[in-house]
Amino acid sequence: INLKWFFTLSFAFLFYIISTITIKHLFNNKQYTKITLYAFLGLITVSAVFMGIGFIINSLSERMYEFARFLMGIAQSPLILMILIPAFILAEKEKK
Repeated sequence: INLKWFFTLSFAFLFYIISTITIKHLFNNKQYTKITLYAFLGLITVSAVFMGIGFIINSLSERMYEFARFLMGIAQSPLILMILIPAFILAEKEKK
């Protein structure tokens, strides 16, 4: 199980790096790269909290694992980038 979580975090980190490079290339705005970091850290933190709740309360462990795994699945996909790019484009249009 430890190896599974190692690969989960590794792939989430890989997608964070890809997302950060893409955001820097498209927008060159440090605020947007911080938001990207916070989005990934938020997903990982919330996932860890749900896993912790599952470990503490055995009756909820299966459901908490499912939800934590769902959140980590988002962190391991281009979904965050697909949400952030249009959001940043809209933010850029609002500035003008």
